[in-house]
Parts: sequence; C-alpha cells; structure tokens
Amino acid sequence: MVYKSFRSKRGGSARSTCPTFKSSDICATKSHCKWNAKKGKCYKKSVNAAGANSHCPKLDEAGCAVDVSCVWNAANKKTKCRKRPVRMGAVNRSRTAKKVKSSSMRKSPSPVAAVASPKRVSPKSVTTDIKPGDNVSQKKLMKRDFSGAKLSNVNFKETMLSDSNFKGADLRGAKFRVAILEGVDFTGADLTDADFFACYCNHKTIFTGAKFGNAPDFEKAHLSGAEFKNITFKNANFFNTNCEKTNFSGSTFEGKDSVFDLANFVDAIMKDVKFKNGVVLGDNSADFNDYYTSPRMKRVKKGMEWVSVRVGPERKYKIPFNFADLTNADFSNIDVSFCDFEGANLTNVKFVNSKLKGCNFKDAILTNTDFTNADREEEEEEEEEEEGVDVD
Repeated sequence: MVYKSFRSKRGGSARSTCPTFKSSDICATKSHCKWNAKKGKCYKKSVNAAGANSHCPKLDEAGCAVDVSCVWNAANKKTKCRKRPVRMGAVNRSRTAKKVKSSSMRKSPSPVAAVASPKRVSPKSVTTDIKPGDNVSQKKLMKRDFSGAKLSNVNFKETMLSDSNFKGADLRGAKFRVAILEGVDFTGADLTDADFFACYCNHKTIFTGAKFGNAPDFEKAHLSGAEFKNITFKNANFFNTNCEKTNFSGSTFEGKDSVFDLANFVDAIMKDVKFKNGVVLGDNSADFNDYYTSPRMKRVKKGMEWVSVRVGPERKYKIPFNFADLTNADFSNIDVSFCDFEGANLTNVKFVNSKLKGCNFKDAILTNTDFTNADREEEEEEEEEEEGVDVD
C-alpha cells in the first residue's frame, strides 16, 4: 500500500489513508487516525502544533459535539464547527470541563476589594493645616513642608520634627521648648522671639540666614553639629548650651546681656566670627583661686603596692574653645578671661585690647594672632611636691 502524505498549514504531516479503513479496530491502530462511531468512519487526525483535527469544518452539529478537538459556533454562518484553539503543549480538555459555572456557585466580589484604595500621597507634598497660634505640642511631624508658611506663636513644645522644611517661614514667637529637631531646615526663617529652651538639634539641622531678633533663648539646648552660618545673635542666652562641633561661621555675637556661662564650644567651627558691643565671655574680676578645684586623692601604683597620692588643685576654665576653628575671629575689646583655647586654631585672630587673664593657649595655632594691648596676666607658677600616703 502506498501512503500519500502532505504538510498542513500549521506544520506537521498526516496520512491520507484513514478514510480507507472501514473498521474501528484498524483505525485505532493508526495514531494519525480517529474513528467516528456515530458516522462509522475513520478520519484523519492532524498532528499540527495546535493539536486540533483538520476535519472540523466538515462536521455537522452532532459530529462537532462528539469530537473534543472541535467546538460548535452557531453565530458563524460559513464555518459553524471550528477547531478548538489549544495552547502549545496543552492537553485537550472535555467540553464539560469548560462549561461556565452557574451563578449560584459563583463567589460574590468582596466589598473590601470592590472599594478602590486611595492614592498614596508623598508626605512632603502634604499641605499643612497648622495655623498661627495652634498647639501641636507632643506630636510627631515627619517630612512636612512648612516653607513660607505663617506659623507665628505656634506651640511646638516637646514635638518631634524630622526632615521637615521651614525655609522662609514666619515663626515669630514660636515655642520649640524641649523639641527634637532632626534634619529640620530653618534657612531664612523669621524666628524673632522664638524659644529654643533645652531643644535638641542634630548635625542636619540648619539655621543659616535665619532672623532671631533680640534675646533668643538657647539655654540648656543641644546644638551639637547644627549650622548657624551668617546669623546675628543679639543678647542671646547660651547658658549651659552644648555647641560642640556647631558651625557659627560668619556669625556675630553682640550685646552686653549675652550669656555664655557653662557653654561648650569644643571643636566648634567659628571662622570669621565677631564678638562685639559689650559681650562678656570671661570673668576678669575673678581670682585664680576661683578657678581651681579642691585637692583630690588618686590611687597610683608604686613598685608592688598601690598608694594614695594627693593631686591638685585641678585647673578649670569658664568657657572651653578647645580645638575650635577660630580663623579670622575677632575678640577685640572683649573679656575672655579664664577661657580655654587649648589646641584651637587662632590664625589671624584679633585680641586687640582684650582681657586674657588666666587664658590657656597650650598647643594653640597662633599664626598672625594679634595681641596688641591685650591684658595677658598669667598665673605665677609654683612647684609643689606631691605627698604620697601608703595604703594598707
């Protein structure tokens, strides 16, 4: 018997001998043939990629219903029986498996899922609803944009402000007492009569170009690492304020009512800073004995034994400027008695007519430092023997 083959449009080949087989047993032995029991005929089976028989257009509605590889389409006038589309590699499923479930068995959509979720808004784009005179104490405000806002007399007491923007804002009379200001930008803001008592600022907090007016209060505040460039402090209160590593470059401190007692300026950046108009940093009226602590006992090891040694008296200073960068600073006509400048950079600093009684300039950089007419009264050094007492 001669087999005649052909290639279908979708690829693959099929034998043309299937219609010659009159028995279902013989038709079943051929993998490329399929027996139609209703018509009693053997049909060619397509081996194309889609896996559907090519005889579907020739079948009537009854024959199309029997063949699982075909589907009946009553809306089509020309070809009502068509090949069932099957994805590459997929297995044909029966028509009963593809029937649509009744409406009683369908799940109703969840009422929660039906409601559209609100559009998420970036925190920085949220407009503030805070008005002048409002009380927002003890709240947490993060990534808020208050630039140019009118917020006079607002109470931010004990409020946590993080990564917020107050550029150019009107904050006259605002209260930031014991507030946490991390990454807050006050550039160009009006902070006249604002209260910063015991507030906390980190190294990302910026006050550059802000306006503080008269007598700003920073008592007991933590300003370590904050930026206060190009600001005029008039009669400011820095009592017991931590200004370690704070940047005051280009700023001016003035006014006889300014307070700096117990302030800490260690490692501060104070380039081009000016102290004028009666500012008092030191204590020229004090005696050297006022800046000594009482003798103390210290345990040291001598040989194989520990002994107590009398140490002191220990020297102390009024304001520490240790290791601060004071390049081009101006202390002319200022009382800086008993201030500590150990390790500080005093390049081009002016101490003209200044009172320097009891100051410490150990290891300081004094390049081109001007001490014209300065009062440099120093303590008379006396050598004292240390007494050791054995410990039983």
